[in-house]
Amino acid sequence: MFRRIVLLTCAVLLTACQSNSINRDFDAQRDFGGYRSWSWKEPAVQYQPDNDPRLKSDLTEQRLRQSIGEQLDQRGLRMATAGARPDLKVQAWLIVENRQQTVSTNYGGGWNP
Repeated sequence: MFRRIVLLTCAVLLTACQSNSINRDFDAQRDFGGYRSWSWKEPAVQYQPDNDPRLKSDLTEQRLRQSIGEQLDQRGLRMATAGARPDLKVQAWLIVENRQQTVSTNYGGGWNP
């Protein structure tokens, strides 16, 4: 009995290990090697749905800006100085969708005398 509970618990925990979906939209034909500077396109972060206070907060935007800035910096792109024209304008979208998936497994109610 204890073993079944442990196995069931492990199965439930493993279902929570789903990965997040990250989508990128860019021109695959463009040579990004020539770009050196970037700046934010305002509003820097767009939210969908935009009326959810759990998503749309100063802390969320601060963390997104910091993470994106660090990733661009690691790739050799620097934040454009004030008044300078950047090579790229960056804008992020945070989209949250509620999805539900139901899987039915019918073993049947066979009767065997």
